[in-house]
Amino acid sequence: MSLGRIGWVAWAAAAAIVIFQVLVPPAIGLSDNGDFAKITGEFNLYPPVEDLRDSAFRYINLQYDFRSDSHIETGFHSSETLLVRLALLLNRAVARPDVFDLRVMGVVHAALFLTAFALLASLLSGVRAGFRIALLALAVLVFCDVACSAYYNSFYMDAGAFVFLMLAIVTLLRAVVRRRAVDTCLAVFFCLLLVTAKTQHALLALPLAVFLVWERRALWPRRALLASTVAVLCVVSGGAYALVEGSPPGYTGFPLFNIIFARLLPTAKDPTAELASLGLDPSYLRYSGTDAFMDRSPMRDGRWAQSFLSKTSYRRLCWFYVMHPERALRVAELALGEAGLGRPPGIGNYDQSAGRPPYAQSDAFSIWSRARRKVVGGFLWTYPLIFAISLGIIAWRSPPAATALGLMGSIEFALGAFTDASEVTRHLLLFNTLWDVTLFAAVCTLTLTLGGGLKRKDVARGSESSAPAALVAAR
Repeated sequence: MSLGRIGWVAWAAAAAIVIFQVLVPPAIGLSDNGDFAKITGEFNLYPPVEDLRDSAFRYINLQYDFRSDSHIETGFHSSETLLVRLALLLNRAVARPDVFDLRVMGVVHAALFLTAFALLASLLSGVRAGFRIALLALAVLVFCDVACSAYYNSFYMDAGAFVFLMLAIVTLLRAVVRRRAVDTCLAVFFCLLLVTAKTQHALLALPLAVFLVWERRALWPRRALLASTVAVLCVVSGGAYALVEGSPPGYTGFPLFNIIFARLLPTAKDPTAELASLGLDPSYLRYSGTDAFMDRSPMRDGRWAQSFLSKTSYRRLCWFYVMHPERALRVAELALGEAGLGRPPGIGNYDQSAGRPPYAQSDAFSIWSRARRKVVGGFLWTYPLIFAISLGIIAWRSPPAATALGLMGSIEFALGAFTDASEVTRHLLLFNTLWDVTLFAAVCTLTLTLGGGLKRKDVARGSESSAPAALVAAR
C-alpha cells in the first residue's frame, strides 16, 4: 500500500482529528439511550451509576464495571460484538482488571476507520499532486466530522456498521481496480460484517450482491462465475441470518408502534380512517403521540403487544403507503428533515466529569455536518436531488458502482424513514454516510475525467500502475 508523502500527511491529519475526539480530554462519545445493553449485557458491562435512566441521553460514561449480575441474553446478534471482544483484549493492557474504559472501544472503531482512510489515500496515488491534496482534504473534512466520530466511543451497533461500510466500499473499489485475490476476499469479508452489524442493514446484501455479480470479471479474473456465486451466497446468507436472528422475536413491533402512533397519527387529517386502513379500531386513538419505549407505553404489556401485532403488520403499513402516496411523501419529508440534522438531537457527547451541561454536544470538527444542515435545511428535497445528481455522475464512468450506491442509499432511507419514528437521525446514519460517499465519489469522478487529474505516466501505464488510472482507462 503506497500512500506517498501527500497520502501520509492526509492520513496523519485524519488520525490527529479522530484521536483528539476519542482520547484527548474531554473525550467525546454518544450517550446511551438504553440500546447499549443490547451489546454490553453479553459482556457483563455496567456503568457506575445506580440507575441508567439518570444518565441516559444526558452523558456518556467513560468507565464501565464488570458485574456478573448485569449479564443478560438480549437475543440481539451483531458483528459489533467482534469489535467488543477485541476491545476487551486491549483493555487488559491499559485499564484495571475490574474496569473497562470506553475509550478503548473508541480506539478500535477509529483504527478501522483510519485503515479505510489509508486504503482510500493509496487508491488516489496516481492523481496529480494538486488534485490529490484537494480530494484528500475533502475526505478529511467529510469523514472525520464529529457526526461520525462521536459514535466511536459508544456501544451502538451503528458504530460498527459505519466503519464496516467504509471498509466494504473502499476494499470493493480496491479489488475492482487492482484485481488481486486478497483484496477481493477482504471486500467480501467486510461486506459480510456490514450486513450482520444490525438487522436494519441486512437488506444491503442485495445491492452488494448485484455489484459482486456485475463486476465479477474484474473481481475474479479466473472462474468469475463460480467465485461470484460463492461470494454472493456468503453475503446474502449473512443478510438472511441478520434478518432472522439479528433481533429477538417480537422486537420489530416496537418500531411499528412508533411509526403508527408517533409519526402517522399525529400528522393525520383523519386519524380514525388511517387506523382503519392499518387494521386498527378507533380505541387505539388514545395512544397517538406515544413512544413504544415510554413507561406508559402499552407495548410493555406482552398480551397487548401480541394483540396489536395480530391486527396490523409491516405488510399493511407498506400497502398503506402505496394507497396513500401523499402520506408517504409527508413521512419522507419529515425524515429528510431529521436526516439533515446529521447528529442525533438530545443525545449528549460528554462525560459528566467534563463539567458540561446535560445533553451538551461538541462543536469541534463539525464544519461539514453544519454546512450540510444549512444547505438542505431550507429546501429538504435538495437532499435526494444532490444524491441523484451524484449517482448520475458516477454512472457516467461506473454503472455498477452507481447502481449499488443508489440501491444502498434507497434501502437505508426507506427503512430509517418509513419503518420507525424514534431517533430517526441516528437510524439514518448510514444513509447520510452513503450520501457523503456518493458526493465524494462524484467529485472524484469529475476531477479524474474533466480536470485531467491523472499523472500522464499513470494514464499511459494503465490499470497495472494506478487505481485512478485503471478506473479511467477501464471505463
